Amino acid sequence: MLCRYTIPGKNGSLEEGKCLLNYVWYTNIAGEASELQEAMTDTTGRKHHHTLPIGKMQSAVWDKQRALARRVLPQPFAELIDKTTQPFISTISDIDVSQPVFYGGKLLFVGDALMPFRPHVACSTNQAALNAMLLEKLLRGEIDLTTWETQVLDYAHATRLRSITWGCWYQVGYYAFFASELQYLATLCGQGFRRLYRSAFG
Repeated sequence: MLCRYTIPGKNGSLEEGKCLLNYVWYTNIAGEASELQEAMTDTTGRKHHHTLPIGKMQSAVWDKQRALARRVLPQPFAELIDKTTQPFISTISDIDVSQPVFYGGKLLFVGDALMPFRPHVACSTNQAALNAMLLEKLLRGEIDLTTWETQVLDYAHATRLRSITWGCWYQVGYYAFFASELQYLATLCGQGFRRLYRSAFG
């Protein structure tokens, strides 16, 4: 799957010829596969675990991707890949956490530090903003620490499952999609029932 979108260029311009094109080409590769190990090894022979920096990809690796693009992608996307001179790689993973509060409330995890999402749903900024707004309420005394923790975890868990569901739909297949969708919907229902219970019984 390849996603392409326009981003502002210099001085925030979105005018034709002045804006930039950003794209993400998703490829499913097993974590232990030799293909991934080769791709994540830079031009100096150093292996990277999460991100291969710009300008560090081996030319042979990118030549393989260019050839693959010409075989499987529509011509405009294949041309986009072919004209990319400084690609980089980020492996996609997620972490399911159960605790954002440490040291009796002296340390709070927010945003990607709390739970990084797969990029399918583009919600990392949303999470950081929500966490910050709820943190303001916490600091003003409008909510307590338990309420803050519950609300940030509810959003994080639901969004993580939604990102997995979208990824399964586009990249894996119907069975994986329906299984992940059921888990996502069950989580939303569970969160809704807990909110109703707390509002009714405190």
